[in-house]
Order: sequence, then structure tokens, then C-alpha cells
Amino acid sequence: MDKFLEHLAPKAFTNLHFVAVLLWIVIGGTFLAVFVDMDINEPRASLNRSFMQDSKFLKTYLNSYLIKSYKKFIKRMRDTITEETQELLELQSPFSDNPGEKITAVKHLTMDQIYTNLVLIQDRDEYKFPKNREEQLKVYPWSRDETSCPKKLKDLLNKDSNKVLIIGRPGIGKTFYCTKLIRDWASGAEKHFDAAFFVKFRRFDSADELSLRELLMKSEYFPTHHLDDEVCCQLLENPKDVLILFDGFDEFRHDQHMESTYPRGIDEKKPLQILYQALVKGILLKGASVLTTTRPTALSSIKYLSQSFDKTLEVLGFSWEQIKKYVENFAGKDKQTRQTLWRHISSNLNLLSLCYVPVNSFIICSSLYPILQSNSSAGVSLPSRLTTIYKIAVKVFYFKRTREVPKKYLTSELFESDDLPDEVPEEFEKLGKVAFDGIKEGKLILGENEVRGIEDSALFHRLPDQRLNHGSLNREKQFCFIHLTMQEFFAAWHLTNKMNETELPTFVFENIQDGKWQLVFQFLAGLMDDKENQQFEIFTHLFPVKTEESESERYNEDWPENQEKTKVTCWPTENGRELAVTLLKCINETSKMNTAVQRKLEQSNFNCVDFNHCHLTAVDCSSLVNVMENVRGISHFDLSGNNTGPLAAQFGTNMQA
Repeated sequence: MDKFLEHLAPKAFTNLHFVAVLLWIVIGGTFLAVFVDMDINEPRASLNRSFMQDSKFLKTYLNSYLIKSYKKFIKRMRDTITEETQELLELQSPFSDNPGEKITAVKHLTMDQIYTNLVLIQDRDEYKFPKNREEQLKVYPWSRDETSCPKKLKDLLNKDSNKVLIIGRPGIGKTFYCTKLIRDWASGAEKHFDAAFFVKFRRFDSADELSLRELLMKSEYFPTHHLDDEVCCQLLENPKDVLILFDGFDEFRHDQHMESTYPRGIDEKKPLQILYQALVKGILLKGASVLTTTRPTALSSIKYLSQSFDKTLEVLGFSWEQIKKYVENFAGKDKQTRQTLWRHISSNLNLLSLCYVPVNSFIICSSLYPILQSNSSAGVSLPSRLTTIYKIAVKVFYFKRTREVPKKYLTSELFESDDLPDEVPEEFEKLGKVAFDGIKEGKLILGENEVRGIEDSALFHRLPDQRLNHGSLNREKQFCFIHLTMQEFFAAWHLTNKMNETELPTFVFENIQDGKWQLVFQFLAGLMDDKENQQFEIFTHLFPVKTEESESERYNEDWPENQEKTKVTCWPTENGRELAVTLLKCINETSKMNTAVQRKLEQSNFNCVDFNHCHLTAVDCSSLVNVMENVRGISHFDLSGNNTGPLAAQFGTNMQA
């Protein structure tokens, strides 16, 4: 072009009029060519409307670019997940020393080192125990069913069941299970899906509206700050190759009666609940696999989607063998400590039953490990009640993670005593108020204003900052407790220390059957054990006293045929079982209420304890046994139809009259 202009310069450029005419000719010719091309191709496009939709055309001219961009994104996603899930913050040892210090020889745990398979069952199946108690001792149902438990994505999700709901109690390992699944996908061990996203409900506010694109961008371990159109195109074109894990439905403030139209595209904004419904129902990303986890207490809020789930599973936690495996993995190469730790846990029925819940296994091992490492640990008596364990755990996490705490406090006496340094209770008061308000309002994510003054506490997780408004550069810091059970412990601490003798009984009475307060009340009962002049009757007065007579054959299988069947007086009745279980778990946390409860139960004159088909766990049964084993007059104890695991037989044996 330059040479062309140089050639014209001596002649044409001397006449400005000529230059202008020449430019108009060139421009006009260009537009004429464009219009002619449009005129030629427009009828062809009109006659064949699939011209721009033809898959061959897209594959030929677009797919190579789209696929390249998509594969690049997926690789980056896999790399990010693999890196960030190897050393999770939740698995860091609370006993780590400051840089340059080597006081405690404990290493951080990694996902690959500590992960232990969980037991999952289909639709809360019942365990069927033999009638003979001696035969019950030989039954290990969790171990038996372990081989049939879905451990891989291909076992869990397939073309016949791509919408799955997983139910599990607090700390049972739901989040960890999802993290393991997406880590396996990222590492290439699971090739069932091309793309996978991990969404935690706790990260979102129910009042926020967002698009599907924004939802995916806010998923855990998302590798970039944007989701390109090229990637979105591939997700929309191939939804059957997409997996979305939704964790913690119970941790989201939702309204099952919310009315709204579903989004029509990937960028249309709707409340998260509407987006979630659209994905589960297959309105968005039709054919995509969606896995959801929730606590049982939130099932009533998700039942409107029950017809959309192809499969429902329940996580039962660890089997006997898995507890041992977890303890061995935790202790690592220290053979002596590993054997001592397992001997202490396995020899204590209460402690062992607590370990069926994975987060309890972590807390128990984390809390007891320094005691076993100390020089004075020989013959140490390990605590078994959940409140006692958590009091130790709180101190372990707090003192080892708080820089201001002098090293002189880090002694074995600290972990064996309930005494705390004078400066600690002030911070605990603030933690207790924040924890209580959060549970009361259904908030697990806390803003910086709510934790002001304690934002550096070792008992908080710092979450990614939240933008205050769309497009705004202003951000708010966000926090949560290191685990929900820690928040529940501090909420109980607040109740114990801040409610008066009138407020506390009223609050317990009004909320005892509300699922979100049940563990709080367990901790409350245990913490009240440390206080003088506490009103223990706030629990004992709530026990149901109604009984009923029964001639059921299951109580008379060994009765001679020529003799009249005996009648048994059963407690509790069907309507009172759930409340009775909750209260027994509370009473088990204290030594001061047992006698009063046993005396009250004896006054009801029943001889059969009936908790059949109550979805009891090993932990529940342990509490039941501890409180009721000294109640006189019991001749029958019915635990049939419960998922109590291999310890059920031991519970039954302990309860023989």
C-alpha cells in the first residue's frame, strides 16, 4: 500500500479534488461488494434456516477453537482442585509450632493420608439382627455392607440416577466426602464427567440474585475470575458431561414456597433457590448430574423436590475397622502412640461410639494426642463425654493457634483441667454471643461487624471477601467457625453463663424439639455440670412419662405356648420417643442428673424400653445405655430397626435385667 501511494504522489496527489473522488470510488466499491455478497447469500440462508445452526458447520469452523478453550479451562480447574484439596485448613494439626520452633513433633494431615471411606446406605435401610443375643454379638452390619457402598462417582451417579440426595448428621463427613469426590475427578481417577463444580450453600445469602454463570464462578476452587462464553457454550451443549455438587442445603436460609419463574439462559439472574430447583429438575443444564448433601433436620424443606431425586442415601459414618484405620492414619509412623491411642479409644465404649462420627474422630485424636505425647501420660484417664472432649478441643485449638497465649500454658495440665487463664473468658463471652445469635438467626457466615474485636480468633475460618454490591469495589470480610459443632458449643457456653434462672428453662422448653438446638442443649447439660446451684430440672421435668401396654410377639418369642402371654409396659410411647432420645443424650453429658432421672423413670413403673425404628446411631445408644443401665425393673430392651452398627449387640447385653 505504501508503494502504491508513493507511485501516485507525483501526479494524483497534486489535485485534491482528484484524491477525494478516488477515495469515494474505493469506499463505494467496497460497500457494493459487501451488498452483492449479502444479496447472493441471503436467499440461500432464507431457504435453508439451519445454515447457522448446522452442527457440521459449527464443528468445522468453530469447534476446534471452542474445544481448545474448554480443555484449557478444564485443565486449569483440575490443577487448582488437586493443589487446593491436598492440604485442607480443616486438616491442619492444632499442635503446630511457630516457624523455627520444634516443641511438638506433629505433622499436618493431608487428604490422601487421612481420608477413610464412609459407610452409606440406600434410603436408611434397617439392620436385621438375629433374635438370639449371643448371635447378635457376631453381627457386624456396617462391615458387611461396606463393599456395596458407593465410593466412586460412577457408582454414585449414572445415566439412570443423576440426581442424588445424601443425608447425614452433623460432622458425619458429607463435605469431606464431596471434597474427596471432586479431588478424584481432578486427579483423573474419575473420568465419568468432563467438568465438575463444588458449590457450598453456606457461601450464599438467600436474598442475593445471581445467574448460573455467576453461580459456577462462585464454586469452590474456581480457577479464574470469569467464565468465558466458549466454556459456557460447551457446558450448555454437553450438560450430560457436567457434575455439580451442592453441599449443605441445611446451611442455607431458604423458603420452599418461593414463587418465581425459572431462568431462561445462563445469564438471567434469579435467587439461588430458584437456580438450584431449575438444576435439580433439569430445566437448566438438562441431563447434568447434581448431588446434594443435607442434614436430616432440613428434609422437610427439601421434600418438594423429592420426586426429582433419583436416589437418596444416608451417611452412617465409620465402621469399627474404619475407626481403627482413621486412628492409625492420624498417628502416622509413630507406632507406640498409634497403639496407645487406639487402645484408649477402643477400650471405652462411649469414646469409641463417638468416633463413628468422623469429625469426632478428628477432634478426639487431636485433643488426646498431646496428652499421650506428654511424659505424664502413662495411665492417663481419657474423657468420654462429648462436652468434656470439646472443652479439651477448644483449648487445644485456641491455645495452639493464638499467638498471644504464653507458651507456659501449653502443658499437659492445661488439657486435663477445665481451668482457663484469666484473659480468656472475655473473648469466650464474645464468641458465645456471636455463636448463639448465629444459630438463632440461621447464620453460619458472619460479617466483619459481627466478629469485630475477635476476628483473629483461632476458632474462626476466614472466608473469601464478599462484594457489597454488584460491580462495586467495596468488599466485606467474612468468617465462620472452624466447624458448626464448635459454634454450637459456644452457643451453649453463652446459655450457661448469660441466661438467668427464669430465661434458661423457658428457652429450653420452647426449643427442645427444634433440631438446630439439640446439640447445643447436649453441650449445655455438660457445661451445667461445672456450675453450682444450676437448675437441672429444666431437663428432668421434660421427660415424657406416658407408658403403654403391649403383647407384641417380639417380647414373647421364648414364652411357652401353653402359658398366657405376658404383657409388658413400654416406655416411651411412639409420640414421645424423639423427645426422650434428645433428653437422654443431654443427661448423658452430666453426672449430676443421672440419679434424678433414674428415680423419675422408675416411678413410671415400666419394664420395657422401646426405641424400635427410631433411626438410632451408636452414639445415641451409648447415651441411652449410660443413663438407663441402673434403672430397676427393666426386663426388655427393644432397639430393633435401628442403624446402630456392630455395637448394638453390646448395648443389648449391657441392658439385660
